[in-house]
Amino acid sequence: MRRLLPLLLLLIPACYTSFEEQKGTTPRPAEKAAPKPASPPKKAPPKKKKPAQSYREAWRLICNAETLSGADRLQGRARESRVASWIVEHLENKEARYWFIALGQLKPEQRPMHFRIEANKAGQRDCASAAILFPTSAPGEAAPAANGGPG
Repeated sequence: MRRLLPLLLLLIPACYTSFEEQKGTTPRPAEKAAPKPASPPKKAPPKKKKPAQSYREAWRLICNAETLSGADRLQGRARESRVASWIVEHLENKEARYWFIALGQLKPEQRPMHFRIEANKAGQRDCASAAILFPTSAPGEAAPAANGGPG
């Protein structure tokens, strides 16, 4: 029996620790397992950089905004509003954005002509959005001038 006493003294704390672990309590600091080595943080995959919108591409979007925005299924003010807001949301080229800001600085009667001239310079000979953005412009304003964009 005397030989069993030291063995029991060693087993009781071991059983007690196992009971604590079963209850969900934390083991004593001396009995904690060694911490796992930290794994290196996972790197997010690199984002693919979207190519910058060219000036020509910006004008292609502007001139096709009626179809691209779905405004061709709308009528009246809703149609005009959809085209204008779609252009603002999708126009990323800084030069084209600045040009539009400058267009707004012109007198309203000058805007359709300058719009068509700039569209022609960007390779858009037939810009459907002009009819929506400037519904009262005269047909003669479509002819490009030698120079004449705002800016």
